[in-house]
Amino acid sequence: MSLPRLLLLLGLSITGLFFTAAVDGAERLASPTYSSPPSRSNAGTDSTGPQLRVNQQGGILHVQGLFANDSTKADTLTYKLATRHSGPAGTSQSTQSGSFETAPGQTDTLSTIQTNIQPGSRVDIRLTICHSGTVLDDTQWRRTF
Repeated sequence: MSLPRLLLLLGLSITGLFFTAAVDGAERLASPTYSSPPSRSNAGTDSTGPQLRVNQQGGILHVQGLFANDSTKADTLTYKLATRHSGPAGTSQSTQSGSFETAPGQTDTLSTIQTNIQPGSRVDIRLTICHSGTVLDDTQWRRTF
């Protein structure tokens, strides 16, 4: 086996990060399901803002970054979904970002990722929403398995 191929295989098995494109209407995954705590701006007041939907299925963690717009305003916003995964095999970091159009009463799936987990793994995820470069809101999720 060639060295580049071996390094690629080791890198995939060590980091365990696999990314998939966000798909509207993605099917729900089996429990357990975890939700992010309320974001900074909507702590207990309403459901507008960034949300993380995290589902564990065996040794795989499925993460959806969402934005719910329960306001009456449409807008163009940007997001950044940052993931840090550390465990017995090492540490990996990833960031996905982009812009999106939001409409009143709409929940947008911004990004979907998957990562392998094992006992001792620690996963930190932060979803940040910006408008014209200014942070509007963020939410984060952390767990050690």
